[in-house]
Amino acid sequence: MEGTALAGRASLTAVAAALLVLMVQTASLSEPVQNGTPATAAPPARPGTATLHEASNTNFDTSQRFEPGALGFDLAEVATTAELDALPSGVKALIWVGRCDGVTPAFVDAVQPYLDSPKVFGYYLMDEPDPNGRWKPECPAANLAAESDYLHQHSPGRYTFFLMMDLGMAAAPSYVNRGDFYSPANTHIDLVGIDPYPCRAELHGCDLNQISTFLQAAQAVGWPLSDVVPVYQAFGGGGWRDDQGAPWLLPTPDQAAQMMAVWRQFVPNPVFDQAYSWGTQKNDTTLVNAPAALRTVFAQHNAEGGAPTALAGGAAGRGQGVGSALPSTTAAVRSSSPRSVRRRRSAR
Repeated sequence: MEGTALAGRASLTAVAAALLVLMVQTASLSEPVQNGTPATAAPPARPGTATLHEASNTNFDTSQRFEPGALGFDLAEVATTAELDALPSGVKALIWVGRCDGVTPAFVDAVQPYLDSPKVFGYYLMDEPDPNGRWKPECPAANLAAESDYLHQHSPGRYTFFLMMDLGMAAAPSYVNRGDFYSPANTHIDLVGIDPYPCRAELHGCDLNQISTFLQAAQAVGWPLSDVVPVYQAFGGGGWRDDQGAPWLLPTPDQAAQMMAVWRQFVPNPVFDQAYSWGTQKNDTTLVNAPAALRTVFAQHNAEGGAPTALAGGAAGRGQGVGSALPSTTAAVRSSSPRSVRRRRSAR
């Protein structure tokens, strides 16, 4: 890509970013968003191929068997060529990249084995990166854009994806910190994961209103619903603590079904969705060792399918806003913590 084009794009992006942050800050002061009171209509159902389903973390056993397939998951989180080769028929690969240095020789070496594989659905660039280095090592949006552009050029027809970190708190999520944020315009990424984990011990249940408030926060920085990957909570207990210092709760089968139903109101036909998590971390309970009734809810959901828009030249079809008031199982959490304590992916 020519340097002049990059400079021009960076200049335009900087101006747009400044205006967007100003609008978000002004709106938050003059027109506070209430839990469960979204603004506009959800996008209509879209024609295309069926929604894929992915469950994160430790998808393969020691014999390279794809374990989530037992519950109908058909998109695998793949970190090695051995895992790619082991995929059963009908299962696509989401390649874990986990790099934010831009298009370096190390990045090229990491993605090269996957570029032409027909098994590859897309690339998982980063998990909850930090746009300005306040909480984690800084991951500049421009580096993500360079990586996404490279993959669109050298692995055409595949999606790029990342999961965005809430820079606020569960009661008031935000994807802006110190004026920095990620958007489709400054990352060139196709799909974004949004991960409210609404089932918490201090609530004695699940606050499903968090789904709408997280979506509103994502829309405020430019992400349309058509680009959103729903992330369903499928873990609880263990050593993880939320922003109140309490454990997350494993959803009951009924709570999981309600969570999926609320997500469907706003993102009825995502390109794919994600259950977090398949593998265990910090002795928590996840889908790999969850009660049979909860596993059945996810298996039934995965069997239902969906109809997302096919990728055509990168991110497109910017969607409408969040649409209707949501039910809530409890009042929203009010956090005094300086920031949310976030669920982490396992190390690669």
